[in-house]
Amino acid sequence: MTILILDTGVDLSHPAFSKMNNIVQGRISKDLATKKFVCEYGKAGKDYNGHGTAITYLIAKNRPQDRIISLQIGTEDAKADDIYLLEILKFVEINIVCDIINLSVCVLNARYIDEMTQICRRLYKKGIYMVSSFDNDGRMSFPASIPYVIGVDITPNSYSAKDYFWIENSVVNVRCGIGKQRLPWLNSTMKSLEGSSFCTPHIVNKLAEGIEKFGKDKEKLIMYMKENSLSVIVMEQDEKEEIESHIENVIIFPYNKEMYNIIKFADKIRITGIYDIKGRGKIGKNIEINDDKIIYIQDWEN
Repeated sequence: MTILILDTGVDLSHPAFSKMNNIVQGRISKDLATKKFVCEYGKAGKDYNGHGTAITYLIAKNRPQDRIISLQIGTEDAKADDIYLLEILKFVEINIVCDIINLSVCVLNARYIDEMTQICRRLYKKGIYMVSSFDNDGRMSFPASIPYVIGVDITPNSYSAKDYFWIENSVVNVRCGIGKQRLPWLNSTMKSLEGSSFCTPHIVNKLAEGIEKFGKDKEKLIMYMKENSLSVIVMEQDEKEEIESHIENVIIFPYNKEMYNIIKFADKIRITGIYDIKGRGKIGKNIEINDDKIIYIQDWEN
């Protein structure tokens, strides 16, 4: 099995990795001459932050039988924003073979949510499971909130970071304990860390266990994740959702991140049209409603 980590790179000179030989490091970056993304393997992917080193350690030490590819995205001077992350995922889709993607980073901007959803859908259809962390402050995060991604959040209760609740009827799929972990960082140091980023690798490890047992059968994997959780929490629908369930035909205007949440739960309503205004660059784009229905954005004025 191959697990891909997209983060800040990894410092393999840290003593914590001295007995690990299953890690391949590298970097995905944009070539300045061709303007195309390329992947360089080797020391080019050395961590500049510490975050990726901690994430890689959590997976590599628990999955010694797997091939771990830890790739740096972004640099110390140029962090990965929404469009950059979108292009990275496009590159991965075409160029890297893996079974699970650990993405312990997120973006908060929803400008390219439809394009990102399409890429996540294609990765999922190829049998690649993506596990991504939510923002620690509880804000809507991408790609964690996209339906084809396992989104990981934290609970304020002091459970171990390895412990988790499986959540249903929510954009959040998993809530992990907030317990601190002592993890490798830069300059051969160790650091006490907490947050959804450092819980996500534990969910990746558990998912990898499930794939070993059941292959990539979605229903069996979900059941395995539920059975190994502290408990399954089914979120109750609020009054707004109950009112929406009685609406039969809906049009969306304008198309933005708030409206995206309505579209994502379109199994409860029938969307007959999506509209926007000129000048925002969205008219004519295709929006996926579910696996078998796509609607394109129309001009509100025509």
